[in-house]
Amino acid sequence: MWPAALFACGMALALTWLGSDLKSKSAPQGIVSLELASSPARVERILEEWRGDHPGISMEDNMEKMVQAVPKGKDELALQLTMLDFLFLLGYASALSMACVWLARRSGLPALGIALGWAIWLAALLDAVENTLLLRLMNGAVQSSTVLSTLGCALVKFAIFLGALGFTCFALWKDDRKVLGGVFGLVWLGTLYGVAAALLM
Repeated sequence: MWPAALFACGMALALTWLGSDLKSKSAPQGIVSLELASSPARVERILEEWRGDHPGISMEDNMEKMVQAVPKGKDELALQLTMLDFLFLLGYASALSMACVWLARRSGLPALGIALGWAIWLAALLDAVENTLLLRLMNGAVQSSTVLSTLGCALVKFAIFLGALGFTCFALWKDDRKVLGGVFGLVWLGTLYGVAAALLM
């Protein structure tokens, strides 16, 4: 569990730091603003700010051409962070899934812990689908169906993640209320905070 947690924390800090450059007037939360955009017009405004003076991105059908079509600038950074997120989701899903299962009995709610341990992998799958849709949006396929599908995946992903995060914190507190003041609790909460920061900020 710990290697996955530390990997997720490191990736979270890196993504949060790099992603801060994507914050703009139309995207105050960086790439998360694009994930939660509810209309094609909002997506277009965000992408236009990221492109700056760059020309629009032509639509391509395969991933290789998709990556090559993106000009240098904040739009390229957004694409790179989205690609890195495919790696990040494996880390946070592994860490949270193992933590939920490990803490299931200690929480007094074993069924909930096991369910969340599996559900976090659904969140990771939705994250992967969301990333694929984001790549399509950044490549010029700004359609209502794509925008709403991206939003739906993001909302369910966040809900499951926050549920698993809340469960692990509750289970730690219930198992031994002193643990949250110890090194174990501080390291774990620090790890989860880093992951939450990358996902939500």
